[in-house]
Amino acid sequence: MSNYEIADYAAANSDICIPFASIDPRKGRLGVREARDLVENHGVRGFKFHGIMQDIGGADRIAYPIYEAIAEHKLPAIFHTGHSGMGTGMRGGGGVRLKWGQPMPMDDVAVDFPDMVDRMFSELEVAARYPRQVAWREAMTARPAVQRALAAEDRTAPGLGTWTVHAR
Repeated sequence: MSNYEIADYAAANSDICIPFASIDPRKGRLGVREARDLVENHGVRGFKFHGIMQDIGGADRIAYPIYEAIAEHKLPAIFHTGHSGMGTGMRGGGGVRLKWGQPMPMDDVAVDFPDMVDRMFSELEVAARYPRQVAWREAMTARPAVQRALAAEDRTAPGLGTWTVHAR
């Protein structure tokens, strides 16, 4: 599913969906252009990076132009850190490199982009370092439709799969 399809889906379901995009950090200027277009013309409200699956460290300087575009719009960026479970039980881990999930190098990103609110630290750390992110999350979860979705035992979105109570 493309970032544009996700943005369209979220726009059609704006009472419960917040569109986040994911862009390969190696896309360079094309990635920057895509990030700006998604935010300015398609309502994307944040970005997600999964270094283990994108095969790149989140603190790699090649990603900085995209981070700059995100920071200009003061939007959050979520970084998957730690072990993803991907490649478990496969020969050679299925080619998945766990080193890209190390959280400590991400401190450079947090320092270099204080306006790009990242989401990889513990709740207490987030609250202390990024109060805007906590306020944003509280504003989103205060929406009645989001509260209903969070309270539901089964959260199914056509084409996007199912969230279960175990995913909370």
